[in-house]
Amino acid sequence: MVDTGLIEVPNNFEQKRAPQIIIYDLKTDTEILRHEIPMDVLVNGTTSGLTSINVDVLPSHCDDAYAYINDLARNGLIVFSLKQKSMWRISHKTFNYDVGATDFMVAQHTINWKDGLFSVALSDPDDTGKRTAYYHPFISTQEFSVSNKILQDKNADFGSSYKLEGVRGAFSQSGSHDFHKGSKALFYANVAQDGVMCWNTKVPLTTQTSIVVAQSHTKLVYISDLKVIDDEVWVLVNQIPVFIYAQFNTTETNFYVHKVKISDLIKHTVCDK
Repeated sequence: MVDTGLIEVPNNFEQKRAPQIIIYDLKTDTEILRHEIPMDVLVNGTTSGLTSINVDVLPSHCDDAYAYINDLARNGLIVFSLKQKSMWRISHKTFNYDVGATDFMVAQHTINWKDGLFSVALSDPDDTGKRTAYYHPFISTQEFSVSNKILQDKNADFGSSYKLEGVRGAFSQSGSHDFHKGSKALFYANVAQDGVMCWNTKVPLTTQTSIVVAQSHTKLVYISDLKVIDDEVWVLVNQIPVFIYAQFNTTETNFYVHKVKISDLIKHTVCDK
């Protein structure tokens, strides 16, 4: 997990401690490691954009794990090597928000944020441990990819290695996404349409192959996180635009955790290949 060390009270942010990543053994509830995030991989010490972490590890090489931390506020990706106990930063134009994708509505509030890189999703590894790392900014309708081997080499030429996978279409701005190894589909927290989108990575990404597979304007308003666990999609909903721009109705349910079987979610759709 990422501990930003930042208390984010609206209009009164306070950096209480240095940012760090913390590793726990969930079987024993014990802490394994703390590693402070050095200032040289941050931009002006900003930590508010460190919103997610994705671990890249092979069961046969647990000591050689990597973690990828997005920085949506400063358009970057921070890589942590467990074996080297070191971190480095990658910056690239594809991490930036898309001006043309701003101004959409969530819960009757206009979202004109400038959030950059939000999520990295990893495909299955091949025999050498190589995976495809799919990524996108929050304020964007495009999806990009790059080999995880490029991310793991601090001296690699990222600019000549990335790929534009395609465009998901209008109002496809999404936060978290994750990969399902059984179907080879990516699932997206489609914030702009109060739903979940999918794209089967076995076919090219187009507006026809990227579709909404779940939608609710009450129970899926701002999916703040999405995870694929085994053969299910889990989502956390927090309706944060309501909290920021108005206030919660405390007589109603404002937070949700949903799960669904992937086979049910994609049945008879273009994602079911």
